[in-house]
Amino acid sequence: MDRLSRIADWMLSQYGILGIVLTLSALVLLAVQLYFHLRLYGLTARPAGGDACPGDGDKIGTGSGISVVVPMGDDYWFLENILPKILAQDHKELELVIVEIGTTEDFSDRLIVLKEQYPRLTVTRVDNDPRFPISNKIAYNIGIKAARYENIILTTSDAYPVSGKWIAQMAKGFSRGDIVIGYCGMEKKEGRQAALMRSSKLFTSVRFLSAARGGRPYRGIIQNLGFSKRIYFDANGFDHLNMNLGEDDLFVQRLVRHGRATVVISPYATVRQVIWGGRTWWWERRKFYDATSRYYPAPVKAEAVTETLTRMFFYLAVLAMVILLPWELKVAAVVMLVARMLLVRYYLWRWRVVLGEPGLGNSSMLFDLYYPFSRVWLTIMGRIKPAPGVWK
Repeated sequence: MDRLSRIADWMLSQYGILGIVLTLSALVLLAVQLYFHLRLYGLTARPAGGDACPGDGDKIGTGSGISVVVPMGDDYWFLENILPKILAQDHKELELVIVEIGTTEDFSDRLIVLKEQYPRLTVTRVDNDPRFPISNKIAYNIGIKAARYENIILTTSDAYPVSGKWIAQMAKGFSRGDIVIGYCGMEKKEGRQAALMRSSKLFTSVRFLSAARGGRPYRGIIQNLGFSKRIYFDANGFDHLNMNLGEDDLFVQRLVRHGRATVVISPYATVRQVIWGGRTWWWERRKFYDATSRYYPAPVKAEAVTETLTRMFFYLAVLAMVILLPWELKVAAVVMLVARMLLVRYYLWRWRVVLGEPGLGNSSMLFDLYYPFSRVWLTIMGRIKPAPGVWK
């Protein structure tokens, strides 16, 4: 006891209260960060052909038939660039259901020609009355009801599969569960801004994919989300109908009460979303889709807040140590920082393998530094000036 007391007195005399508090804080914050990466995010660092997550339902999706549902307006770009990739998927029982929303006669005629060319294509048209606009939830509901097969995969007109095995990989998930959660990254484009967008999508996805693999599914991604018709109708269709979003998170939280969720992690099961703009476009998208996070279960919110704040305060503590403390504690701060960076690098390498996300090393390290501060700012701005279009 006396020895510990002498050590404490010596440290206090050498480094002062500030030095001891900063060093201990950095160590505790680093330990929390290591927990998140080793215990939680590491779950996404290996392939998953269908890890079942506990749910209330006891029936598993059956059959290999898959109906892909996508709503759209006059989207000729989709017809030329994405439709052939979906219809050419290496899966025998496949149907692509396009829900036309208020399209022009010329676009409808084009789809009629394509239907004759592709037997796998099904088209359902909906007239859009300005007094009663068709939301994505209504459009998806129409497509689900029109679908030929029991198993449904939702996607969007701005997302495309990276391989011809996308559907075959996702179909494996239906042999293990009623809800199939896949991965969607941003398209690969030149430039640092595009790389930061890809990093943002990657880190966000790793959170919910890891949670699902850990048996706590709370969201998917609308560009690559599957479920069976049975649990869709058991859940009485989409909820939060007064919101223009929530199909892949708030609705998933409802679906898991009726069935089992499974995760498919494979570079062959990855889809990519098109980047349509720059920094402002991406910021507005983040703010818009973040509007549902306040309705997440308390444990999910607590985990996200804890990880974000401990990461931010860890970087601030390390910076303060480097600026204010003696050289030996400066070295200790750098060692802690390098240890965390090496761990992130390792997982980036693993995610490159299992999710097909190469070339993000330096950009993702930069995003790792930038993210917690932008996350806090996004939350503040979302409360002060909410994104338009969230509510009907």
